[in-house]
Amino acid sequence: MASAILKRRKHSVRERSKRRKYSVRKRSIYLGLIALAIIFPVLQYVFLCQMTSSGASDSLTIQPQQQQHQTDLFKVEDSNEEKGNVQSNAFLTMYGSHVVADSIAQLPKWLKDYFDWHRDQTINPTSETKYLILACLPTDKQCGGISDRLRPLPFYILFASMVPRVLCIYWLKPSPLEDFLQPPEGGIDWRCPAEVSSLYDMSRDADHQNTIRMIFPNKIGKDNMVETVESRILGLREDESKYISTRLISNDIPSMNEAL
Repeated sequence: MASAILKRRKHSVRERSKRRKYSVRKRSIYLGLIALAIIFPVLQYVFLCQMTSSGASDSLTIQPQQQQHQTDLFKVEDSNEEKGNVQSNAFLTMYGSHVVADSIAQLPKWLKDYFDWHRDQTINPTSETKYLILACLPTDKQCGGISDRLRPLPFYILFASMVPRVLCIYWLKPSPLEDFLQPPEGGIDWRCPAEVSSLYDMSRDADHQNTIRMIFPNKIGKDNMVETVESRILGLREDESKYISTRLISNDIPSMNEAL
């Protein structure tokens, strides 16, 4: 009896010791996180103050160390100059007008022809100009991440060129794409006409709009991808709607390769 009581006491002492160590470790982690949450904003504030005092917050240029690479490749430029005053509306132009001409010159002929036609339609739109919209609205749940959005772009360009329609991008989620990127001078203006924003019902997702219809080049099921895309192309060539939205149900690489 006495030995059993002694064993239970030892066990309870051991358990209390474990709980005490765990509690101390847990408190240390919490204190570390709290300290990090306090210190990081302070350091960030100090950094911004230094940037402001040195005048670097208005115009920032990242210059490479080697002389031969001193171009405007990573230059942050201020745009929207009005009445001699430069507004602080900066965009990172990693691929700016200095590389557009060379890049377009290396494209296949059909792509250069479409880009020429696209440029003419956006600069001089007529009543016959029709658009194919890549939309991502705040209520959409199928937009995907950066990879899901960028990977099918070659297919969308080919699809738009065969219809033909002006391909434009209307991404509002998580923020308007124009807040981060701007079409380079001499490049393709991928922005949609201003009236598009008034045509979308923001309480609905892009798949269920009343004004701008959504089409899916590839269906879910056993439909042949190529035959489905061809039928969509033939249908769009006869469609008189000014604006039509499109989205691929599957953005996987095999589907892209089969469609292209």
